[in-house]
Amino acid sequence: MRQSSVKYLMLGILLILNPHLMSVETDIDIESAQANYNQEKAEADAAKVEFQNAQNEIQPYHDQLKTAKLQLSAAANQLNVAKSNLSGIVSQIASKNSQLSNENSRLEQLILEASNIRGDISRSELNLNSLERERQDKAREIHNMEVRVRQLRQSADWECTWVDTGHEEHWGGHRSTNANKQTANDAARDACFAAHSNSCNFVSCERDSQQIRDLEQRIADANSELQRIDSRISDTNQQIVNHQIRLDQNQSQQEITRNRILNLQAEISSLNDSRFDAQHRVDEAASQVAIAQAEVNQAQSEVNARMPAFNFAKAEFEREVAESLAAKKYLDQVVANYNEEKKNAIQLGKSSGERDGGREGSERGTDAGAQLGGVDGNLKGKEKGQKDAVERSLAKGYAVGKQSGSTDPSLSTHFARGLSIGEKLAETNAINEKYPEGFMKAKAEVLASTPANSVTVDISDSIAQDPGSNGVDLRDARKDIIPSAAPQFKAPIEPQAMPPKPGAVQIKVPAKDGRYEDQPCDGLRKTEFIEACKSEYSQGYLRGLSQDFKSKFQIQYDLQFTQNAAPAYQSAFQNDAPASFEQGKNVAAEHLGIEAGYAKVYQDLATAQLARGDLEFRNSLNEGHLLVLRSVSVIESSGDGILQPSELAKLSITIDNLGKLSSPLDLIRVKISSKQNADSLNFEIRKLPSLAGQTRTTLQGVVSVKSTGISAGDLVQLDGEIEVIEDGVSKPISAFTAKAETHFPIEITAVKSPALSLSQYSVASITFKNMTNRTLEGQKIFLARKPKNLLAQNPDGIGFPVLEAGKEKVFNVSIKPDYTVDSSNPAEILSELLSADGKVVSAQLLKPDLSVNREASVTLVNMDGSPINQSIRVKAGTTKQFKIGLSCPIVINQSRFNFGIYSFSEPGVGTAPGTGIRFLDRDCPAKPSYQELAVFIPLSVKGKKVKIETGIQTRGAFIHTKMLEVIAE
Repeated sequence: MRQSSVKYLMLGILLILNPHLMSVETDIDIESAQANYNQEKAEADAAKVEFQNAQNEIQPYHDQLKTAKLQLSAAANQLNVAKSNLSGIVSQIASKNSQLSNENSRLEQLILEASNIRGDISRSELNLNSLERERQDKAREIHNMEVRVRQLRQSADWECTWVDTGHEEHWGGHRSTNANKQTANDAARDACFAAHSNSCNFVSCERDSQQIRDLEQRIADANSELQRIDSRISDTNQQIVNHQIRLDQNQSQQEITRNRILNLQAEISSLNDSRFDAQHRVDEAASQVAIAQAEVNQAQSEVNARMPAFNFAKAEFEREVAESLAAKKYLDQVVANYNEEKKNAIQLGKSSGERDGGREGSERGTDAGAQLGGVDGNLKGKEKGQKDAVERSLAKGYAVGKQSGSTDPSLSTHFARGLSIGEKLAETNAINEKYPEGFMKAKAEVLASTPANSVTVDISDSIAQDPGSNGVDLRDARKDIIPSAAPQFKAPIEPQAMPPKPGAVQIKVPAKDGRYEDQPCDGLRKTEFIEACKSEYSQGYLRGLSQDFKSKFQIQYDLQFTQNAAPAYQSAFQNDAPASFEQGKNVAAEHLGIEAGYAKVYQDLATAQLARGDLEFRNSLNEGHLLVLRSVSVIESSGDGILQPSELAKLSITIDNLGKLSSPLDLIRVKISSKQNADSLNFEIRKLPSLAGQTRTTLQGVVSVKSTGISAGDLVQLDGEIEVIEDGVSKPISAFTAKAETHFPIEITAVKSPALSLSQYSVASITFKNMTNRTLEGQKIFLARKPKNLLAQNPDGIGFPVLEAGKEKVFNVSIKPDYTVDSSNPAEILSELLSADGKVVSAQLLKPDLSVNREASVTLVNMDGSPINQSIRVKAGTTKQFKIGLSCPIVINQSRFNFGIYSFSEPGVGTAPGTGIRFLDRDCPAKPSYQELAVFIPLSVKGKKVKIETGIQTRGAFIHTKMLEVIAE
């Protein structure tokens, strides 16, 4: 570094520590510091060029190194992803192998269990055979004993021939039919002894009887044993059935397990293929990492070779920049010291000038303000006093005239003129207000009236061509009321004595005379400082003169104005104004006359004008027509009191003609602007016929439409306007909306039901009502399901032999929902009304609020848990991931369900990563348990709507389904 650079660098440091060191020779220091800074900046610029050259030379190699590192990072990321994917596949294979091992173990257990069950069946069958043989032996034993008993009875020494009522013949025949076997035998024996003792050998009879009793006891014991054998046989048969059921269940579980094993083996095979592909991708990624690392090493070597030259250029540049900054800092401090000293000189001139100018302004403003304030106070005080004196005389004169204006002869002329004015004003007000009031009141009364005559005309086919009359159209006849009021006059107020107050005054500042001018700038050190000080002094002197002159002027002006205005005002206010006094009396007398004249004639004039307006309107009714639209409605055409689907509906319009003359033909027309639940409109615009005077005319069939409502309560609606034709141009005069509800002869008005079960019918209370105005006989209602989601047990229909008009009848009907019913697909009841010959004459669709106890349901949500709408958009060629949930809100008999996707509407769509249907086997929890699914949407279905059906299966049947629509973009 040069010696001068060191010098100025050190001086710059001293200036920073103590800026006042450079208070002398400022101009020389500024030039020297500027020259030194220019030289240092040039050297820094040269070093910057050298540094930029070195930087430009090494930058491409830095870029290559950066690119190589990015490639290495990307390759490393790919390698990590490939390893992670491989690890995931290996984990899946291990998991699937574990599952396969478990399923194989389960299959072995099931096979062993089946073998044990078959052994149980064989043992039970052997036991059954043994019991059958034992039963046969016992039956033969009983048979032999019964044969012996019969033999003993036949060999007895007496002959039993007596027959009694309720007994059979012979020994055993005396047994009662109402007793048990042993008791009956004993009773029969005693009866036999009593009846036949004379013909029996008692000893022989007694001996044989004992043998018979012994045999019979043995027979009874054998029969009891036989019953026990039969019970054991029945139990053994049930055991065999139970074992067979267990075996069937075992075979079913074996089939399910074998299917799972096949599926797992297929999945493992697929995963092994995926593992091979994943390992290949890992090897490829590792190779790319090695290549990228070699490129990084090469680029790093190139950068390292060029770094010494770059670092040297950078160090030289940074050193030169530091020297340039030091020189700039020294220059800035020198300039700041110069500016500070100049600033002090300017402030000295400014403050001194404002002080000296302010002294001159204060002195001259005080004198000028006092002089002008005194003059203005005298002048304005006198002017206001004279004005207030005139107003005071006018008010006093008005008060005198108000008291005597109607009696003072000198004021009679003015009073008379007022009377004339008041009477004319009363006439004008009565005409403007009461005449139109009477006219419009009469019109309102007529509009509220009902014509004495009434006719109904059906114009469905044609319109009568009565030309009508050309009388005055009174439709828009009206008179506008102009509000008015009786004259009222306010007396002038006598002013209070109040002198004027000083206000703002335009102040003109005079030129300076310099009486206090004494600038302090000549003794400053530098010429430019002296010139700047003098300039600021001159401007400050003028500012001080202006500000202080205005301030002192306003203060003295207000003071002298107030002191001089009060006596001048009082002197002028005390003078009288006779002319104003007389003027006040005259005005008051005229006002009295106006009020008296108005009050004298207004009431009679108002009554007359009110009657005139009433009479004029009523007379006008004799000269024209006044049409008023009363109602517009839609009526049914069959006459049964209800508008049914597909029935012809007619527009009916009721119009009053309150005038005496009929309306002209084609004066008015109906224009239909829109329709709802209506079809086949025969007219959109139709002219109406001439309407007779003083007649209410109901026009039926103005237009006709076919009702297209399909449900009870659907509105058939027509919107339109009534138009009048004036000079061939239509003009809307009234808008209307006409509507009627669609109904059926017999409707369901209420459905009450307990919570429905999917598996059984429940009894619902359904209320039917005859909606027509006539009695219905021989009707039948069939409850159907729509769209196949509610079953009703009424194959023969619900019969109505007789149902009177407007009456209701309640029936109990068994209904059952099927699996498609849920919150997004509500249960609907469709009732069909059949005529006596079995023809469907109407149908009614209702949506009752019927809750369903569902065994299980599916829920579809996005990966974030938000519900999936019925329709979603997916980019073709990508995979859509979502979750399907299974839940069982009530206690169920099945413990496991198959749920998932079971069909696609387009080929190529499938569950990722493969294709086809995918079902999941799960226990059913109370709250939804979710399983992730992924559906692949191929490019081949772009622009199409793909329908994906999800559902739940149990016992081989679907119990719930949900449809998801995917729009492939």
